[in-house]
Amino acid sequence: MYVSEAVKEQLRPYEGKPIEVYALEVFQPINPGDGLIRRLNVLGPAPEKERWYTIEDTKLDAQPGIVDDSHVTIRLTITNEAKIPARIDASQIGFAVLVKKGTNEDPHSPSDGPSIAVITRVDALSKGGPFEMRVGDQLLSCSFLIADKDRFPRLFDLAPGESKSTEIAFQLPKGHYQFWAGYGGSVHEGKLIVSNPVSIDCYGPASN
Repeated sequence: MYVSEAVKEQLRPYEGKPIEVYALEVFQPINPGDGLIRRLNVLGPAPEKERWYTIEDTKLDAQPGIVDDSHVTIRLTITNEAKIPARIDASQIGFAVLVKKGTNEDPHSPSDGPSIAVITRVDALSKGGPFEMRVGDQLLSCSFLIADKDRFPRLFDLAPGESKSTEIAFQLPKGHYQFWAGYGGSVHEGKLIVSNPVSIDCYGPASN
């Protein structure tokens, strides 16, 4: 879900904090599909929810790996920073890749900001797959792959201070991208954590 450029400053004071918002107006050109929140109210801190997995005191860290023309890998690590064991549900770890927009965008994209998601609505259990979207005068064809040996188990435990990683390989056309990951939240209201962003510059041939 995108937040309109016209209202995003309402969220600036809460940077780095999980909050709950009420969407007063949403533009969604395709359903199911991404939407744009045009008006919103901030309700306050994100509510705690009863879960079968652990959110509190977990941390997501994303680090770039191999970068070779149109190929890049991201190492995504989840760490239990608590003093008690944590139960992790990898289906709740999602990620997205955004690209800087051009001048003639996909009319089905609701984004009114400087970037658009070319990979979204996927999780850390996904094997991978292709995505296509028009950005400017180009039809971008992007894909990612998580090898079986690197994929998280669906459920696993982390001891205090323990970490577990997965590697995500991307094939991206020429352009400037940014990777983000999040844990928790899902389609239900609730607290979630986000990773640090990773900027990716690909210098291979652009899509036609």
